[in-house]
Amino acid sequence: VSLNQDPPSPMTVAVKCKQIIKIDNFDNFKKPNIRKSQRSFSDNYKTTSCVIAPLISHDRVVGVLNMADPIEGNVIDSEKTAIIDLISQLLGASIGNIKKFQKIQLQAATDGMTGFANNKTFYDSLERELIRAARYKEKLSVLMIDVDNLKQINDTFGHRAGDEALEKISRHIKKYIRQTDIPARYGGDEFAVILTNSGIKNAKKAAQRMVDNIHKSPLKWKEHKINLSISVGICLYDNNSSAKELICNADKALYEAKKEGKNKVAVFEL
Repeated sequence: VSLNQDPPSPMTVAVKCKQIIKIDNFDNFKKPNIRKSQRSFSDNYKTTSCVIAPLISHDRVVGVLNMADPIEGNVIDSEKTAIIDLISQLLGASIGNIKKFQKIQLQAATDGMTGFANNKTFYDSLERELIRAARYKEKLSVLMIDVDNLKQINDTFGHRAGDEALEKISRHIKKYIRQTDIPARYGGDEFAVILTNSGIKNAKKAAQRMVDNIHKSPLKWKEHKINLSISVGICLYDNNSSAKELICNADKALYEAKKEGKNKVAVFEL
């Protein structure tokens, strides 16, 4: 339904006025006068009467209920209209509650700053992907990513600058992974990525792109230019390791990358 129809359809009128509309006969309905050519699906209806009710949640229209073709074929009377009105109120409230619940679920599962999965969601996702990889004999790699010198950025320029650095780095991480991969805010200055159906070669390629491009993209903070870099540790799932073992091994690789001077990629070798 387009709200920009001119003249507006009855459904558009119901949305805009937020009131139930009862039409006994389309041919005699004058507010507004709806021509048959405007009713694209008129041939699908057996009768010319209907009740159109906007579904409202917290004063916002979230849908439209269109009731037509009563079984007996008569005009929809006032008693039925009252029932439809009640149903529309219940539906509107239910849709609003569902959306609110979905929003709460999303907030509980994601990091508010980056929109990535949070630590708990990351572990849940990793457990699920490990089962999938084992079942279908697929490769799976995990990246552990540490933001180099974040404490120094916070101490020198303030925590807001540190937050901007994290947000900028998260955007670069997302840029170089696929939609099927799962990025997470693992901790304060750490990210993690599950690379689904991906071996070491592809994992190293993605990680190196992240490292190179973040290093080339300093953060502009007020009158300052803050150099950014990350270190990345990679571990390949061997169809045997647990989620905790996989993370531990990726952490070991990350430690080697930091040890080598930061701004590096290292791979855990079995």
